[in-house]
Amino acid sequence: MTLSAQFGNPETKLHHFYVIEGAEINSATELSDILKERSEHVRIFTYSTLGVEEAQSLRQEQNELSHDGEDQYFILSAVSVTHEAQQTLLKMFEEPKANTHFFLLMAESTAILPTVRSRAQMVRIQSDVIAYAKEAQSFIKSSVIDRIAFIADFIKSHEDDDSSGELRLHASQFVIALIEVLRKDPKNLITRKDFLSDAIQMREYLDTRGASVKMILEHLAITL
Repeated sequence: MTLSAQFGNPETKLHHFYVIEGAEINSATELSDILKERSEHVRIFTYSTLGVEEAQSLRQEQNELSHDGEDQYFILSAVSVTHEAQQTLLKMFEEPKANTHFFLLMAESTAILPTVRSRAQMVRIQSDVIAYAKEAQSFIKSSVIDRIAFIADFIKSHEDDDSSGELRLHASQFVIALIEVLRKDPKNLITRKDFLSDAIQMREYLDTRGASVKMILEHLAITL
């Protein structure tokens, strides 16, 4: 499913709140262009970590909206969303102002609280995760030394430091690809059961503010 296929028909009635999984760096801009066919009132908010302060600011911005009868669209692109922020936004997602729609874009949604998930329409779109399948396969077959070297190059390929939002997004996609590649072989569900459980937890740690991407990836390199 692509964004265009899901939201491209201006005649289709929209739900008030979507969680969109599989989002890429440019997905917010792509979605904005699509929604502007419906209304000019489209706002994009981009976060490395959407925390409580950002959530309170969003809630205030929605409360201050002045409607002219047209739909209002809030696109929230986040590498991670803290549980506290989700609780802060829950009421807004549940009962937004009239003609207001929210789109939460993430690489994947394992950290979304059940209470938030139950109020959203979940959508999975095509993503860059498959692009990391080849790297994940090579990573699995490599020695620990080669895995560490791969991680060093992976970190170096990003201009910002190892807590940057773009790095976290791509690291998250790589770990998801690693998990999916291993799951495709039924034997790994037994022989690598502990590692898969660990990898899922490490993926969630990538959503933690201040957690080191380098240390998380190196942990996986050693324990694999």
